[in-house]
Amino acid sequence: MYGYVYLTINNLNNRMYIGQHKSKVYDRYYKGSGKIIRLAIDLYGFDNFSNYILVKCCSKKSLDYFEKLIIEERNAVDDPRYYN
Repeated sequence: MYGYVYLTINNLNNRMYIGQHKSKVYDRYYKGSGKIIRLAIDLYGFDNFSNYILVKCCSKKSLDYFEKLIIEERNAVDDPRYYN
């Protein structure tokens, strides 16, 4: 595994974040590095967020492709339910 696309969920308000992480193994402590999701984690507390693997990828190209595809499919940039 080169990396994975993941979904992080705020367990208090159900807002979500979609991102990618380059790692050979799943890192359950990685919740995201985007500016807005980091602010939310600081505000609500690390333990109030869960994350899940959506897609495991074998290359940087597939990682970028699936992250973009999932964000577009869910309209995560414009949907207020997302931190993207």
